Amino acid sequence: MKICFVIPMYNDEVNLKKLYIKIKKKFPSKKIDLYFVVINDGSKDKFNYLKSISNLRLINLKFNVGSQKAIQIGINYALKSDIMFEYMIIMDSDGEDDPKYILPMIKKSKNEKNKAVIFASRRKRNESIFFKFLYNVYKIMFKVFTWKSMDVGNFSIIHKNLIKEIIKIPNLGMHFSASIIHSKMKIEKVTSDKSERYSGVSKMNYKNLFFHAFKSLFIFRKKISLNLFFLFFLFSIIFNFFGFYNLKLTSIFLTFIFFIIFVISNYIQILNDRNYLKNYVKNTKSSSK
Repeated sequence: MKICFVIPMYNDEVNLKKLYIKIKKKFPSKKIDLYFVVINDGSKDKFNYLKSISNLRLINLKFNVGSQKAIQIGINYALKSDIMFEYMIIMDSDGEDDPKYILPMIKKSKNEKNKAVIFASRRKRNESIFFKFLYNVYKIMFKVFTWKSMDVGNFSIIHKNLIKEIIKIPNLGMHFSASIIHSKMKIEKVTSDKSERYSGVSKMNYKNLFFHAFKSLFIFRKKISLNLFFLFFLFSIIFNFFGFYNLKLTSIFLTFIFFIIFVISNYIQILNDRNYLKNYVKNTKSSSK
């Protein structure tokens, strides 16, 4: 079996080293070939340890583009490179994605005849109570506005036959998991606990959580816009019944909302065009022993 790991990283070389060692211990068999595509998301690390890792490609980005765009770049690179793999594994470098779930996820993929994207479904989290509260509020909002569940992160396993479909998904570099959920691809989940970071502090603060949540909701903008339209229509009938309805103000408000959605959606579509991915790459280094 051949496995390709796509790992975005930002100033996290120490944790990546620990993750690599843990993965190697998990797959000691010589019958399993491991390949690593590490995306250096504009960090300042020197990556001295990475130079000793066999079958590793290090993609250096010109500047920090965020983990979601970095994942898109990594998948695109792996697809076009000479790396031969059966499964692609997307995971973070900090240790919160535990390698012990890889084999159960591969087994799940095989049970689905490798026709489904397998996500690790988060069950236990390690953040503060307030952070968990906000995250649960976000999940409820996501469910209400999209009729979909959002209980997954980047940690996923994709069979090689699905990669070409994955890379074509719109807005993949905006929010990896939400874009796949929004697509028509089959999704299955393996229940997992979010592990503690090997070291350092998580970069997912309240500000990043807000923008990450906004991006996931924005991917479903058409469905949300339609839902909002019907809500406004419903409330308009109710307000009109009680004599509070103002057609002019309602029209102006709706026009403003849909104009903002139109402008932002076109801007994001340009940023996420796969033809622009190469413009982010500074250089690529490979090591093979």
